[in-house]
Amino acid sequence: KQWYQRRVAITAGATMMNEKFPEQGDLHREIGHTHRIGRVSFDEVIVTMDKMDELCDKSWEDLRNISKHTSSTNEVMKKQHAFLNSVSERINILKVVIRRVKTRYNSLLLYFGIDPVKHFIPPDEFCRVISEFALEYRTAIEAVVLEQEKKRKMRKKKKVPTATLR
Repeated sequence: KQWYQRRVAITAGATMMNEKFPEQGDLHREIGHTHRIGRVSFDEVIVTMDKMDELCDKSWEDLRNISKHTSSTNEVMKKQHAFLNSVSERINILKVVIRRVKTRYNSLLLYFGIDPVKHFIPPDEFCRVISEFALEYRTAIEAVVLEQEKKRKMRKKKKVPTATLR
């Protein structure tokens, strides 16, 4: 029953949108990035980021221990130091990006009227819902357009008079 009611609501919305904006684009195709986000677990991204940070710290520790026992003019040590500096810098940039994405996602939830503190929805689940809606909406729009075409053809058939014999 719930599926039927949701289907009726989507069809009614699709009909209204098709009447107001007949040349609208395909929502399902336009939000491809949302489909891809729906397949990524943000929890895994955060865990992976923490592991990378931990491994980088251990590498710095190992490099310090190695440098105590070797000469400081070693060329390999300098390259490793430069590499670890680059890695640390990139990890810090990724942390900033993740923090900004979280902030923007929480703002998006607020825009849709969802309090992220009380009712947090994981980003992958939210994007999956949007993606499923876009697919159902596209199906409904296609059904509405087909129904309108059928009605138009029926009207044309009724208007065209049959050939009269003289």
